Amino acid sequence: MRVRNALISFMVAATLSLPAMASPLVSYDATYKVLRKGKALGMGTRSLKQDGDTYILHNASDLSWLIFSDQREETATFTLGSDGQQVQASQYQYKRTGTGPDDKESESFEGNTVRSGGAGINVKGVVYDPLSYQQQLALDLAAGKKDVTYHIVKELKEKVYRFRVVGEERLSTPYGDLDTLRVERVRDNSSRETLFWLAPKLHYTLVRLWQSKDGVEQMELVLSDYKEAAAPTEAASPQ
Repeated sequence: MRVRNALISFMVAATLSLPAMASPLVSYDATYKVLRKGKALGMGTRSLKQDGDTYILHNASDLSWLIFSDQREETATFTLGSDGQQVQASQYQYKRTGTGPDDKESESFEGNTVRSGGAGINVKGVVYDPLSYQQQLALDLAAGKKDVTYHIVKELKEKVYRFRVVGEERLSTPYGDLDTLRVERVRDNSSRETLFWLAPKLHYTLVRLWQSKDGVEQMELVLSDYKEAAAPTEAASPQ
């Protein structure tokens, strides 16, 4: 009996002395310059935080051009599946103010149902909100995937987004020189073009975004600052 109790005590002590399992995602704060044809329009920010098992991805932008102004903010909360590779959407909030009508949206993901404003739709399989799919894209690129498709629910309508890696490119940014993957959003019969550059060194965080319509540049987003959260300090082993 004494041997058994001693063994149990040893196993408990050993378990308590182990460091907490590292999160598969890294918390960070990023700042961007927003440009149009090389001229500054404003700034944007992006952050990823962890609260227990929940992750909070937040985007914000503040733009002005002549008499036009646009302020946007969106937040997605999500968890990860047991393998740490599958984003599971939970809540999404969006708000837009500025020139023209204000706009806002709120979604909650509950099993096979997505709800917004008292209404809801049933969905099949894995679906994402308009922000959390971007974190899934980062995870999939890190896993070596080159062509991915996501089902997005926006305003209670399900849409299909497809992305494809089209090359590698070293970019010079205000933050510094970075090796990136260039990813395009694949659209059928559309004059719009959207390209993303994501940096493996920064855990596939967005480094640059470029959009055009009918061959005319609409907006460019370029990383100007990036900071990771400090790693948690390991607790001292019990004596």
